[in-house]
Amino acid sequence: MTVVHGGSRGGLVFPINYEEEVSQRLVDALHGNDLKLASECLADPFVDVNFIGTVSLKSKKTEILLHEEAAHQVLVDYEEFKTEVTPLFLAAHVGNMFLVKKLLSLGANVDHKLFRGYATTAATREGHMEVLEVLLNAGACQAACEEALLESSYLGYAKLAKRLMATDMIRPQAALRALVSACCRGFVDVVDMLIKCGVDANATDRLLLRSSKPSLYTNIDCNALSATVICRQTSIVRSLLQAGIKMDLKVRVGAWSWDIDTGEETRVGAGLADAYSITWCAVEYFEVSGSILRLLLRHISPNSLHCGRTLIHHAILCNNASAVEVLLNCGADIEFPVKTTSKTALRPIHLSAKLGFVEVLQCLIVGGCDIDSRTAFGDSALMICARYKHGDCLKVMASAGADFGLVNSAGQSASSIARLARWNHGFQQAVQDVILAGKTPQSSNPSVFSPLMFTVHGNEIEALKKLLEKADVDLHEQDDDGNSALMIAASEGHLEAFELLLRAGANIKLSNKYGDT
Repeated sequence: MTVVHGGSRGGLVFPINYEEEVSQRLVDALHGNDLKLASECLADPFVDVNFIGTVSLKSKKTEILLHEEAAHQVLVDYEEFKTEVTPLFLAAHVGNMFLVKKLLSLGANVDHKLFRGYATTAATREGHMEVLEVLLNAGACQAACEEALLESSYLGYAKLAKRLMATDMIRPQAALRALVSACCRGFVDVVDMLIKCGVDANATDRLLLRSSKPSLYTNIDCNALSATVICRQTSIVRSLLQAGIKMDLKVRVGAWSWDIDTGEETRVGAGLADAYSITWCAVEYFEVSGSILRLLLRHISPNSLHCGRTLIHHAILCNNASAVEVLLNCGADIEFPVKTTSKTALRPIHLSAKLGFVEVLQCLIVGGCDIDSRTAFGDSALMICARYKHGDCLKVMASAGADFGLVNSAGQSASSIARLARWNHGFQQAVQDVILAGKTPQSSNPSVFSPLMFTVHGNEIEALKKLLEKADVDLHEQDDDGNSALMIAASEGHLEAFELLLRAGANIKLSNKYGDT
């Protein structure tokens, strides 16, 4: 269309694209929800009902909020940004049934895809069921239906998802993706509906999985159950188990690798370790209440092996005392040794002592483990604490009654191992703290370790006072050379300790094997 302007110097011709102008007015009218202006534009024979205009569109968006050991949370908000739209997309977006039908009757393309999807996507995103019905009846294509289904799984719209599944336009892989997405977000109604519609929950789909603890951000092939466990959606796990989902799957999301020969563990990074059972996944990606792990352990033994280890070893490695407690309550063997070709016989308490995990160690002790159990080399957990210089763990072991008088196959005790590790001061401080807390370190062999002798040697006066308050303290015990605590205090010049022992009733007339008193 052209407009001619006449003047004294002749006519000027200005080209005007009236079709574009009226079509943009239609888009603006729909965006501003101006029904009267929109109707006027639609009555214009030059209007293009498939015109692509640009508006500042405000629409729903979802964001996944990650929690450390709790379920992922879906946050729904609105965002506004400039994007391309068609009149039908806008009408579907605002849910204007009259304009949707009018546009379709004038030849609007129901399968026109934009940056924000199809008209079916817009209707689904905003929850307009009636509009979606009209668009489906207008012949929405397979891609438009599948994208709308995925959108419904993002927002938890079970009724819209059910209607889309009824179109018979959804391919199995698209339905599976919608199922896994709904599982990750915790939408039980959508999951139940999709399974009832015949979606195979055991099939695998490639998906971006995320976790904040442990850190995970990777695309992997997984099924609905493994994705749900990682996202810690308890209600979905329960629903999938009730639906009879298979439990014999392997998932590759672990961060630890183990040497089957030595039993040594290596942190390789999330997703890089060997594939393991779903229960191992539930331990590493533990849900804070323990409900998911308990649900899975109804179907799988807690003592099943993977690389020579059981679930309790994995829970210890993950430093998760809560998972250890759940496993023990579900029948995990608290004394099961790590199976290696070198036969190290490392039990759960030895592993936790080696790693220095105090809370896990306390959990095992409360669970009734043998605190003086030995490895293949004769090391007790107490000796391991001394070797790896874990003072807090040593204090827990000592307070629980661990035997300081034991020696390993090399003839070493906990105290001698501490000296070899150049940790004599740390060992002494830990033992002193235990005594000051009112506990007496236990020893089945006073010649190897005696709390009284040890305290006098170190000239720990306050600890000595605490020991002397105990009715069962033996003031007359003697070491292999026949020396008593009083003799040691005298020979080392510990005057205050000597006076305390003397006042407590120590026998000054005792003699050692050399005849000295």
